[in-house]
Amino acid sequence: MATLVAIGATLGLSASDDGNATAPHVVPDGHCEHSGINSDGGIQFLANCPQSSLSPDGRWKLIQTSPIGAEEVYDVVIETPDGKLVGHVPDLNDHMPFALYWSPRSDWFMINHYRGSGLQRPRVFQITGDRVIEYADFLRTGEDKAREISPCLPSDDKADWMTGDGLKWSRDGSKLAWAFRTRIDMCVFEDPAFSGPIPPDKQGRSFLMISDVATGKIVDGSVRLLPDDEKWRFPTDGPYRGF
Repeated sequence: MATLVAIGATLGLSASDDGNATAPHVVPDGHCEHSGINSDGGIQFLANCPQSSLSPDGRWKLIQTSPIGAEEVYDVVIETPDGKLVGHVPDLNDHMPFALYWSPRSDWFMINHYRGSGLQRPRVFQITGDRVIEYADFLRTGEDKAREISPCLPSDDKADWMTGDGLKWSRDGSKLAWAFRTRIDMCVFEDPAFSGPIPPDKQGRSFLMISDVATGKIVDGSVRLLPDDEKWRFPTDGPYRGF
């Protein structure tokens, strides 16, 4: 593992009550005091700091196992409190930090998964009787909305330009408020559609939205452009009243 790792939960936009952004910071690998409950209520997991988190109603436990061997192989699983394996949480054993946010519906949870190079992605999962299911349609819908707002973004789904921050669950646990961002090098250089650098009003914009996590649809009236300096407060009007 790299000597230094960035804490995923502090990248970009936080889920704090005032909605103001917090700056990213880097901590030495092995400093497990940075794991555990963080300031926005999430549970921070670091690869070499095994720990677990019990769902609010006590039905489920997310466990990050201890790394083993020279390759530090580990797993992230869901178990019942008595130790019965329910399922593996896919692609979280990549040695990258992540933060866990349980939904008010305890069989759902959200992960802010740090992916390196300043990129983070919110991921949503449901726990069923015998497996863990990921719901990713809200990300694809968010990407489509981002292209609508910022046409300079790539149309290629394979391009790794999407990043974002899951912020808050709705009180009924069915919807997620999250902020869409993109890589800092997107939409700022010359483009064949322009005679020079892309104008500021055509560059990528960050925005806030609410997604129905089961259907992936964006809730009407929830898309809000965010200021470039990321100084903002979490809305309390319209569909945001349910948070």
